[in-house]
Amino acid sequence: MIIVKLNGGLGNQLFQYAMGKSLARQYNRSLFLDIREFSKVVPTITTRSFELSELSIKDLNVIGSNHLFSFFSLILSQFSRKARSYFFIEEQQFHFSELPRLNPFFIHLTGYWQSYKYFESIRDELSFIFKPHHLDNYSNDLIDHVQKNNSLSLHIRRGDYVTNIHANIFHGLCDLDYYYKSINYIRCNKQVDLICIFSDDIDWVKQNLFIEGVDIIYVSEFVDDHIQEFEIMKQCQHNIIANSSFSWWAAFLNSNPEKIVIAPKKWFNDESINTSDLCPQEWIRL
Repeated sequence: MIIVKLNGGLGNQLFQYAMGKSLARQYNRSLFLDIREFSKVVPTITTRSFELSELSIKDLNVIGSNHLFSFFSLILSQFSRKARSYFFIEEQQFHFSELPRLNPFFIHLTGYWQSYKYFESIRDELSFIFKPHHLDNYSNDLIDHVQKNNSLSLHIRRGDYVTNIHANIFHGLCDLDYYYKSINYIRCNKQVDLICIFSDDIDWVKQNLFIEGVDIIYVSEFVDDHIQEFEIMKQCQHNIIANSSFSWWAAFLNSNPEKIVIAPKKWFNDESINTSDLCPQEWIRL
C-alpha cells in the first residue's frame, strides 16, 4: 500500500494526493490518506481541514488513528534501518527529485511534492476526479459565461499571508506590479473580454487594483465556497495565479490547449528555494 500524509489547504492536499496516486499507479498498490495532521492545533500554522472529500475522488481510503501505524511500525522494526528508509520517504527538497526505484509492499510519503513532474503521467485522470460533486446554479451560469467569452482568471492571495506573521515571512505577497504586468502580457497576446477575480480579500482588491477596458466579475464576492471557485477558475481560458497552490492547480487543470498561464517568478520570500520544477515549461513566470 501507499500512504501519503496530508496537510495544508486544498492545493497542498491535491499535490500530496496526486503524488500518492501516481505511485499507486506505478506500483499497482492501494492508496491511503493519513489525515491525522488535521486534528492538531498549531498556533503558528493556519488551521486547515480535510477537503478532498468535496471532490469526485472515489478511492478515499482515510486513516485517522494511530493504530494502523503502530502495527506497521512493529512490522518494519524487523527490517534494517537502511531498508526502512525506503519505506518511509520524506521530501528532502522543494524541487523534483527521483525517488528510489524500489517496489516495497508499504510506502509512507511525507512532503508537499509541488512539482508537476511527479504526476504529469496521470494528468488526464486527475483532471477527471478533481471536480466538485456538484455546482450551484450561480456557479454553473458563471462557468457557461466564462466559456463563451475570452476570459481570464486572476487570483490574489492575501488572507493568512497578511495576518499570519509566519506565513507572511515565508510566502510573501505578489505585488500589484506583478498583476499589472501579467494582465498586460496576456492582453497583448490574446483577446480578453472578461476578467474573473478571485481573492480572500475582495475589498482590498477593489480599492487597489484598477483595470480598464474589460468586463470584471469579482467572483469571490458572490461565491462563498472555494471548491466552487476552484472549478470556475479552471474554466477560464487563461490564468494569472498567485504564489498559491490553489490557483496553481486551477491553471494546471485548465483544459484550454491555447491557454496562457502566468505565475510569479518569486514563489517564496526565500529565493534560495529552487522552484524551477514547480511549473510546466510553457507557463510564463514574471
